[in-house]
Amino acid sequence: MLIRGEGSAMLTQGYPDSAKVRTWTDRSGSFKVEAEFLGLKDGKIHLHKVNGVKIAVPVPKMAIEDLEYVERVTGVSLDDD
Repeated sequence: MLIRGEGSAMLTQGYPDSAKVRTWTDRSGSFKVEAEFLGLKDGKIHLHKVNGVKIAVPVPKMAIEDLEYVERVTGVSLDDD
C-alpha cells in the first residue's frame, strides 16, 4: 500500500526488527519516532517505524546525534561543510 504524506511517499510492509529499533529525533527536538534504520540514499535517511510504515527523512532535518549514528553504521560522512 502506498501512502502519501508530508511530501514523501511511504510504503507499509511488515514491521521492523525490534532489536534494531531506536528513537529518532528531528533537529528541533519536537518530533520523535521509534524506528529501525534501513539505509541512506539520495540525502535521505530511510526508517521503518514500529507501526510498519517506511519513511524517508532528509538528512538536514535529523538531530545531530542521529546523524552521528548513521555515520557510525554506514561509514559515510554527513558533514554539511
